[in-house]
Amino acid sequence: MTPEERFNQDVWWILQEIKKDEFLTPKGEKVEFSIRNLSKARSVKQKVIDSNFPQKETQQKLLRKLKEWKAIESLETVDDFLRGSDILDPNIYRFSIKQPEFNNLYQLYEDGEFYSENQKTSVEADNLQSVIKLKSLELIAKEIGEMDNGLNLIEFLVNCGVKRELIEYPNTKWRMVYDILKTYAVSPRIEDNQVLFKIIEESVHPLMHNGDEDVAKKFEDKFCKLIGYDGYAIRDYKIKKISKEAKQDNDLDLYLKKKILVENWRDDLPHPITELSFTKNTMEQICYSLWDLFISDVIYFGANTFPENILIETDPRFHQEIAFNWQLIRDLDNNPHKVDDNYSFDIEVLDEKRLKRNIEEEIEEFIANKVDMSKFEKAKDLYPDTKFFETPSFSRGIPANYYAYKKQRKILLNLIANLYDKFENETLVINFNKINDKNVNVLRTILALEKEGFFTIKELRNDKNEWIDNDNVYAKISIDKKDIPIIKSFKLNNEDKAKTEKNKIDRLPVSESNLGTKEPFKVEVVGLQEGLKALGQSKEDKQIKFPFKLPAGTKWQDFIIKFLDDENISIQVKHIKHNVGYKGMGMVGKGKNPNPSEGWAFLKVLAVVNGELTIKDPEAKDKYKKQKELLAKELQSYFSLDYDPFYPYFSSPEKKGNSYKIKFTLIPPDKLSNETVTDDEEDDSLGIKEAYLEQTPRVYENQ
Repeated sequence: MTPEERFNQDVWWILQEIKKDEFLTPKGEKVEFSIRNLSKARSVKQKVIDSNFPQKETQQKLLRKLKEWKAIESLETVDDFLRGSDILDPNIYRFSIKQPEFNNLYQLYEDGEFYSENQKTSVEADNLQSVIKLKSLELIAKEIGEMDNGLNLIEFLVNCGVKRELIEYPNTKWRMVYDILKTYAVSPRIEDNQVLFKIIEESVHPLMHNGDEDVAKKFEDKFCKLIGYDGYAIRDYKIKKISKEAKQDNDLDLYLKKKILVENWRDDLPHPITELSFTKNTMEQICYSLWDLFISDVIYFGANTFPENILIETDPRFHQEIAFNWQLIRDLDNNPHKVDDNYSFDIEVLDEKRLKRNIEEEIEEFIANKVDMSKFEKAKDLYPDTKFFETPSFSRGIPANYYAYKKQRKILLNLIANLYDKFENETLVINFNKINDKNVNVLRTILALEKEGFFTIKELRNDKNEWIDNDNVYAKISIDKKDIPIIKSFKLNNEDKAKTEKNKIDRLPVSESNLGTKEPFKVEVVGLQEGLKALGQSKEDKQIKFPFKLPAGTKWQDFIIKFLDDENISIQVKHIKHNVGYKGMGMVGKGKNPNPSEGWAFLKVLAVVNGELTIKDPEAKDKYKKQKELLAKELQSYFSLDYDPFYPYFSSPEKKGNSYKIKFTLIPPDKLSNETVTDDEEDDSLGIKEAYLEQTPRVYENQ
């Protein structure tokens, strides 16, 4: 086997493995790929048999190659010691599958073709992917360059793992450091990236600053913000990759700030962990939000925090006495059933004025829908690019396109007016889940209305009973009697509805015969009802679905389909049984009296050959491929399963040789069930080839 053939074989292998992992990944989340390792207990002979299994380093290179081909994106290592993966020895990777590029590549290899490097746009050396933005590295290098003299900096870099021959000196100190940082940042080797991290980590350690923890803390904060643009953070002098789940949630931050402020009366009563979640937040997200308030000296954690080991004592050289036990927190996120109902945080407010000011600034920004850039003027040296801050914090990374505040305000006040009419009580509860309009930011609108003086928020909490339950956030508000008439004025009345209807009528076309008359006119469109009925029927036909809800986790392998006759089948999947014809599945051709579709015909042929059709004639492969694709599409649509009901065409663990093999059990009519079935062209006693040619249109034969 040539090196190129081996490479393409490895690419096809990893594409199939990623496809399997994708099926197991919840919708909307990144795919996690664990490096496949051979068991150490296997014999040398067994390892020879498994020689088609790529080695660990090869698998890592293949992932980077797929990223280069733009089939996957946002490739990152999972830093989770308990699962056997960390930055130094990554064994788990997380990434997003980019469509349609991935499926196109998968289809290419499934069809026995290969990706050509000539299809790629060449990449200049200066544009190589850097694990940390080069502008951030430049600013970091300038800071490190001022920490010591040139010779000491050389020894510092060498002690961090830099090869001495790479260091260019004499040179400007910061330029010398920057060239090294850039070299290791653009390298595709994980080992080189680790050297880069080591340099940054050691540069913020107090020992680099004669033991001065305050100076070290300033550099740590500055560097942490710079590398944060690439999803990294410095925790306990170590660079950590912040997972998607742990990234900042600005609404969660605001919710926690307001909740802590409103419930300052708790004293020694802790906040249950179930109340601190806002919208399906992880434990890690909540702890990061609390950590930001803690290190800013806004809050402190009391002795009643539980479990006790969620907070641990830090190294005496660290600038804080305690820190979160991130290993425990991530373990709880991976095993949410372990979270006890008694888990809680004892939170003491140290700086109430600052907490209030932070909330007010966010709400002012929300109402104005613009950022006050003046507050970033003093911190420009910390940010390589302030353009990010031109977007208001509440809409950063949020797919929702919120209404203008004036409209959100009107919607909430109308809801409150209706609640008052219903309960006639100055104390009302606003349940966030009752407002289904995704273009309304309920939390920020309620806080903005309080700022305007419409009411006072007395309580803000999540009343779910267990950690794994769905979130149910609500706000309890108190309205002053004098403000009730103002709020009620926002209630939509019949006059408002009449105006809405009038606007609709005003947009109707007016004929010349109705101009200048006061009589109501009637607009008729000939054939409208019949046309709408036909469109409705057409839409129904296109959306024919399996009439039963499939149990969670249903796979194609769970189906058993038996032909009752040429036009009807019996479907059994787990406890569900259903008989249906080709028309009932929407598998019809074209015309006024349609016959079964090409997909139905191919399904019948597969039933005759026990679900697997081997193509011995290379020129016929494309013809059968068209039928296979049509059948797959029809089955996926009818059963609402979004992955292929066929195994890959080429050899795979599930089958030997090249063939079209269906994943479910397929049984022919009883008259054929006892006969011996073969796919040998010379022994076609059942007339498979003849039946196929009879059932299937020959439009593809010459393609």
